[in-house]
Amino acid sequence: MTRGLAPDMRAGFTCSKPQSWNEGYHYIVESKYGYNKASGKIILPWGVAFTHTAINLEGKRVQNEVPYIMFGIYTTTHGVDAGVFYDSGPSRESTGTAGYYIFLQGGPDVGFLAGSVRVPTGYPLSLVVIEQNNAVDITVFQRTTTEFKQVAHENWTIPTTYRFTASGGNTRLTRETSFAQHCGGESDSYMLGTTWEEIYLYNNSGYSLWTPTLTLTQTWKLGNTAVTEAAAADYAKKYNYAAFYNDQEDIDYRPD
Repeated sequence: MTRGLAPDMRAGFTCSKPQSWNEGYHYIVESKYGYNKASGKIILPWGVAFTHTAINLEGKRVQNEVPYIMFGIYTTTHGVDAGVFYDSGPSRESTGTAGYYIFLQGGPDVGFLAGSVRVPTGYPLSLVVIEQNNAVDITVFQRTTTEFKQVAHENWTIPTTYRFTASGGNTRLTRETSFAQHCGGESDSYMLGTTWEEIYLYNNSGYSLWTPTLTLTQTWKLGNTAVTEAAAADYAKKYNYAAFYNDQEDIDYRPD
């Protein structure tokens, strides 16, 4: 559960990175092919601190660190990520609406899409992502002891070139926790206590817990490049617990 977000540490600092630059640690679990839906109970980070906005190489104000908790849907040539992210970018700062929102991100023909409804914090949640015929459906539920209450939902159309189908026969799914950095630099930022529980994969034949037998890969990455085996093992030892369908990740950029 989110217990509060730290204020700006270095709002408005300047960096030498272009708009497209993306680094930061990502923990990714990749399924085998043939699934069309994923669901999981999530607890948002209990502690998050970041530098908020920075001025990049092109003179644009960007959100430096961005927390993401998401599933992905991928064919051999195309893919999208879908879930929730913390948006404290310039427009949110100016309107006082920073918070967690549903998002979808794909290639240039999809771009980055964000929902308009802020996801409530302080409650356990469930994230459900469904592949449909040329579309992706994303829902966040608030969990209580007696009910699941829908608190945010989006359904976005995907180009036919992505070959998304309701059967999921062309696709593999991913699950990811990341704290992306779009400007980098020395940082006292962190994202602590992101928790996943009871993660399920679905196809037209039924559903199952996301176990090792349904998994192709499980890795920590730095940006889009896999970190060295030794570094990944060290990071996983420090910041990952009980992999696959029940785990917790801490991503911490503070100096040791």
